[in-house]
Amino acid sequence: MSRDSLPVIKVDELPSRFLPYPDGTVIRYYPYTFGEIKKLSQMQGNPAEVFRVILGGIETEGVESSDITLSDFLFIALLRKLSSLGSSTFTLTLPCGNCFESVTKSFTTDQLEFSDLEVPALPVTLTLGAADTELQFKPLTIGGFLKLSNANALDDELALLAAEVVNLDYDAARSVIENSTGEDLELLSQVDEYLFHDVKPLDVECPTCKHVTHQTLKGREDLIRPFRPNDDAVRNRIRFGV
Repeated sequence: MSRDSLPVIKVDELPSRFLPYPDGTVIRYYPYTFGEIKKLSQMQGNPAEVFRVILGGIETEGVESSDITLSDFLFIALLRKLSSLGSSTFTLTLPCGNCFESVTKSFTTDQLEFSDLEVPALPVTLTLGAADTELQFKPLTIGGFLKLSNANALDDELALLAAEVVNLDYDAARSVIENSTGEDLELLSQVDEYLFHDVKPLDVECPTCKHVTHQTLKGREDLIRPFRPNDDAVRNRIRFGV
């Protein structure tokens, strides 16, 4: 099946409220093709490789697809997964945070709520007193995430913050941040909070001990990978003989 024959779906709502993108930006996505599903099912380990394939099914106008924020990308990836099955329901299976029993719960997209990007405008500009340097920040993009992944720097908080600076190159931004002192440390932490946006954690209650576990999309690439539809539904569409 060619890309031209696939339905294309316009995104109308995002955790970022489209704030990081120029006016008139349009973001669309396609359902997964059979080839993509096969390719993704064979991928193990580094989620960045999975993200690159998923990004290939997202198209944009007014902004590069790599400039989509990481949180927006994860939300669109979930939508791609659901649209491929013609469903608005997805299932979470995770260990209870208290008794560690495996718990499964289904959700619909209507149950997803956003922790919106709450700043009035971007970039967020911070003047560091000690360095007398102005830093301008925007949320981490999927492109920035993939670059950090290539550098094995995803667990480096300084690298993550430096990757959000848009008025200096990465090395210069990291040097300024790394050498910050005094009240600048608190200001940098505040900027990080300003840039936060995501799908709110999903609450999964354990039927055994009633403990509620909060699960986010981040760190759960299994949530956004395409999955196999219900076996009975598939078998009902297969016939044998004439």
